[in-house]
Amino acid sequence: MKSTYYKLILTFIIRKIYRFFKFKKATSIDEFPIEYKSIKNFYNPLGNNNKSKEGYFLRYFNSNLKNKYFLDNFFLLKYFHFFNYELIYGKISNSFVFKSDKYSYLLPISPYKNKKIKLKIKYFDEKKIIKENNINIDKEKFTYLKVNSNEELEISSNNKFIKGKPFILNSKEKNLKKNVLLIFIDGLPSFNNKNLIFDELMPNTKNFFNDGIYFDNHFSTSEWSMPSFASIFTGLYSNKHKIFHPRKTYNISKFDTISSLFQKENYLNFQIGSNARSNPAYGYYNGFDRLIYKRNMGCDEVIFNYIEHCSTFKQSNQFNLITLFDLHHFLNGSPSIISQSKLNIDYLNLIKDKKSIHQEYNEIKIEILKNEIKRIDFHLSIIYNYIFKNYDPEEILVALFSDHGHSYLGKNNSILSDDITKVPFLIKDISLKKNYTKELTSNVDIFKSILHLSNIDFSNINNDSNIPLILGGKHLNKFAISESIYPNSPYHCVIRNNEGKIYFETKYPVKNNHINIDEYKYSFVRLSDELEEKPELENILLKKALKQIEIFNN
Repeated sequence: MKSTYYKLILTFIIRKIYRFFKFKKATSIDEFPIEYKSIKNFYNPLGNNNKSKEGYFLRYFNSNLKNKYFLDNFFLLKYFHFFNYELIYGKISNSFVFKSDKYSYLLPISPYKNKKIKLKIKYFDEKKIIKENNINIDKEKFTYLKVNSNEELEISSNNKFIKGKPFILNSKEKNLKKNVLLIFIDGLPSFNNKNLIFDELMPNTKNFFNDGIYFDNHFSTSEWSMPSFASIFTGLYSNKHKIFHPRKTYNISKFDTISSLFQKENYLNFQIGSNARSNPAYGYYNGFDRLIYKRNMGCDEVIFNYIEHCSTFKQSNQFNLITLFDLHHFLNGSPSIISQSKLNIDYLNLIKDKKSIHQEYNEIKIEILKNEIKRIDFHLSIIYNYIFKNYDPEEILVALFSDHGHSYLGKNNSILSDDITKVPFLIKDISLKKNYTKELTSNVDIFKSILHLSNIDFSNINNDSNIPLILGGKHLNKFAISESIYPNSPYHCVIRNNEGKIYFETKYPVKNNHINIDEYKYSFVRLSDELEEKPELENILLKKALKQIEIFNN
């Protein structure tokens, strides 16, 4: 017994030393919020002002364990992404006065140092103290204080605390949507594949979007999450936002993002998700009032917390982004029990020897994917039912989209095959008529499509996004572009239009943020023999490919 005990202690010490030196120099940005000595942004906020210590502070969320910060760091739980985290914009203070207007508010508060503090709180009504309390608040979480309309609140303490940005509880602007919801499902492929039938795999989603628009000729801008999601959020192709290197630090907030434009229109913006490549450290805090993040958070937890947030602020105009990561890989190390109940024992022999974008055709993986899509659709039905019961049709705008598919769906070895780059885009709004459209669209088009249907001005935004004709746009897309820009690998792109497409590849790899086009090859494909032959089409598409590279290199 003693021998086992000593072995456990020795193993713990060795692991602690190993982790210390492994993460001592730097921690990869996709490991957010890990730092080798602490938890990022617990004391120094994201997007911070160094003088005022103002920005997005991180605290623990929905855990009844005590001393979470100590457990995370001493017992190395942070390396397993054990806890959920909440981020809110705030500033450090030891006293302040907040006076509400005609609206009621929730005021987030948290100790600055990791210790319990006592707050002295006074409520005033017409300059008279109507209530006075001395309270202790949780040292590792945000505590919310309600402030009624036309009420004044005075808070003071002998210790520093974080005063979060107040959230309006009951502001309903008539010209705004009450609930704009973006559902991002990482790794959801197009249903053009013969193995994937939309009606069978996502019946609840099909029913919910049945009076909306399904874009059946829609493409991602990249083969993997980091550049693809950046394009969705900025409306820029990869060659312009240049967010592509897996080991570099980027900040999306230097661009105009869709969330920042909604925030300027006084929406209450909320994000919850688990995608490591679109985590808050990449700048995806920008334009959000409240964020909940945990790497590899399951769709059930995401959906529950979204509905809880949505219900809390039901009387306010909301912009919400939820990210579902369950199709990307097995979040718990194995398929869900739904999948396991329908698979034969062969699935246990799956060998994970390649990244998700470089996997060969595999029927077992396809079966697992189908079952996991069904599982996500089941959980999404909770959202669909909640929206149906709580909102009128004119009050909502809902869009569902993805960033890439999977190479194992087909036998095409191209890194930008349709199995990888063709993805779904569905949108539901009362102004739209039911349609299943073949209009050529790209993930960059989501940006202006959502803003346009929300009646938000974007006239001063210069990006690659186009409003599809079917949504009220003025012209068709000239091109839909998918690019693979990856360090130490050749550059690939597919340039598509309504008549043909070109596959372009450089001989030399991308190095030092530069694409070498001294030697390249390409192939041209006409989409249909029935289309009128245009000898110049091949040259037009080739010039566009070379132009993409020129912009990137500049």
